[in-house]
Amino acid sequence: MERRERSGVKEIDDGFVSLGKEVKKAAGGGKLILFAEGEKALEGAAAALGVEGFTVLKTQVNGKTLSRYSVLNEKEYPECVSAVVGVGSAAAMECAKAFKKSRALTCFLFPTDLGGMNALSDEAYFFTSGGLASFSAPVRTILLDKKMLAASRSGAKGIGAFFAHFTGVLDGAYERLLKRGESPAAALAALRSSALKLSDITEENASEKVYDAIEELALTVKEKNLFRNPSAETLAALLAKDDSRGYPSALFLSSYALLRLYAFYWGEVPLDRALPPDRVKNIELLSSCGVSASALLGRVNERYAEDAEERRALTAEYKEDFLKVIEEGVLPLSASCRAYRRLLKKEGGEIPLSSERILAFVSLTGELVSGYPLIKHIKTTGLIEPLLLRLTPKKDER
Repeated sequence: MERRERSGVKEIDDGFVSLGKEVKKAAGGGKLILFAEGEKALEGAAAALGVEGFTVLKTQVNGKTLSRYSVLNEKEYPECVSAVVGVGSAAAMECAKAFKKSRALTCFLFPTDLGGMNALSDEAYFFTSGGLASFSAPVRTILLDKKMLAASRSGAKGIGAFFAHFTGVLDGAYERLLKRGESPAAALAALRSSALKLSDITEENASEKVYDAIEELALTVKEKNLFRNPSAETLAALLAKDDSRGYPSALFLSSYALLRLYAFYWGEVPLDRALPPDRVKNIELLSSCGVSASALLGRVNERYAEDAEERRALTAEYKEDFLKVIEEGVLPLSASCRAYRRLLKKEGGEIPLSSERILAFVSLTGELVSGYPLIKHIKTTGLIEPLLLRLTPKKDER
């Protein structure tokens, strides 16, 4: 891939040594806070920063950290720190991005596996008892060592990270079209360009392919100021509610299911016959499937899906444009799914739910005939979490 130097992103070649030198240039010295995921990342980064004269305040994090935002404020960090550094995978990136002090700190992110490519996103996400919490990331420097990432045996995480970002941009473009009448052209061009980088993806070349695709999409989203919904992140967070270790696996499955749902809605549902949204009918359907609706009945009179006719017309006008970026010739969903499944097995991960089961409960919300932005609507109805709680296997069944 052509070496790319963009604002806030720098490719490096010497791993932790380069990290130490880059932080030294920007922060000078003193105390810094290090969020690291994994013992190797923690000790490697701490040693390199120590060589440069920093006093390192170490905090080791993992996937479960994403369900407890308190990790960022449960300690009294000194006010005299000069920088915050995130090293490792997704959890370390999110902690460093979300950390706030009374004054701005120099922020460095150094992903050591492809799951940490969420460093490129301008949001940080934590899933709490109240749902998915989103935080705006500070101005930061992102250091990418492509050789280290390729050797990290994290292709499955990378595929999940890319498809979550892809689904979020797709969903954001659809929502802006239906709510504001904004053209989706810029977003769809960015999606198409990044998807084409996954052509001929296999388990053997997945790391390199995914690296290029994630970088292409994330940086273009930032440059073009495109809107992105945390659609797959929200669904994955709910899927992993009882066991955050399943979040990386759930991230790809959520994206895969939602993309298939979009393809069915845009490609097969006869919009001229689509029924108006009916929340009461949805609740009855859930009840018939054995899901208690008692906690949902109080929401029946809330706003549901207004202006369905106008949205249906816009969907009919633009559905071909959206379908062109998720057709198999552009977005190799089947090949990516195959590579993901094989890599996940090699990398010791597990799939918390099958994509078919995810599709089943997403479909139960009745969104196939609502004429509303599917994923955004699913998030706001309040109907999905009871299904997730019901369908997520117990730990002893996994």
